[in-house]
Amino acid sequence: APGCSYCNLFRRYVLPAYSASPRAREVPLRFVDLGDEAFAQLGLSAPVDLVPTAVLLQNNREVGRIPGYLGPENFFHAINHLLAKVE
Repeated sequence: APGCSYCNLFRRYVLPAYSASPRAREVPLRFVDLGDEAFAQLGLSAPVDLVPTAVLLQNNREVGRIPGYLGPENFFHAINHLLAKVE
């Protein structure tokens, strides 16, 4: 979301750590603004109420989500939990 301080924290502290991880090659992050036309085409199961929200999609269907800014360590725990659902 434009002007979102937590989105900026995510990009500063979580994104570099995730981008350097082996998971990033298998499951890349893609940023989509809430007002973007591409956002409306995502297969979300519910509206996004908190930003940033990481949504795991498989075949354009939502598998799970991580709402809000958790910090790098908690994000990695949460994303690994979500990815275990699809492996």
